[in-house]
Amino acid sequence: MDADRKELVHRLFALATEIAEAAHETSVSGQASTVAPETLTGLAAMLNRRADNLTTVARAIAVACAVDETDPPTAESS
Repeated sequence: MDADRKELVHRLFALATEIAEAAHETSVSGQASTVAPETLTGLAAMLNRRADNLTTVARAIAVACAVDETDPPTAESS
């Protein structure tokens, strides 16, 4: 894996961490016994969006790592 791609993967993992931390905060908010049902519904939707975003980033990481290293370099990668 070249240095640029490795840096991209590291940055994507950092983004995944940010999303996971935001999802954690959302989950903690939903645990309060005083939260109204309509607020819980909104928190559930937010948690779902964050899970979708995390899945998207994980797929991007997988794609970035799956590049066939035997391909000849292109103008974009040289």
